[in-house]
Amino acid sequence: LNLFHVDDILAYSASALIERGEVILPESLLPLLTEKIRDDLRAGTRSVAFDLPYASALHMARATEGTMRLYHEKRIGPLPATYQQQTFGSLVTAFEANGHDPAMVGFLKHVKDHYRNPISHPDEVVSVEDAHKLMGIYVSAMTDMLTRIAKQP
Repeated sequence: LNLFHVDDILAYSASALIERGEVILPESLLPLLTEKIRDDLRAGTRSVAFDLPYASALHMARATEGTMRLYHEKRIGPLPATYQQQTFGSLVTAFEANGHDPAMVGFLKHVKDHYRNPISHPDEVVSVEDAHKLMGIYVSAMTDMLTRIAKQP
């Protein structure tokens, strides 16, 4: 029998991060999550709980990208046919081209350029503190898009 002790992280209980990672989002937005977004979000928060910062950064980025795809489907229409048109950068460009809120588009560009793209580089090291910061940044981006979807008539 192997037992592990996992400390709470920031204001989050370890058990919530490990078992119910979606609780870092507002409860009212949870019904909007697809299974894939929920799975990536849970993997990201579980990775934070177990001090796996690079894994957390990647999973949180994937959850955010999944939310961007959902936003595209709900606010613009069906996703483009090719994967190359469904990337973080391509989706930001589509949001901008379709006249979506410049504040949201600007924030997503900032996230892409300063956080998401750099962590993809093989020489990039993500610390535990970086993972905590990235979790907050990605949760902010996801919350913003999900709130806009929820307010849509």
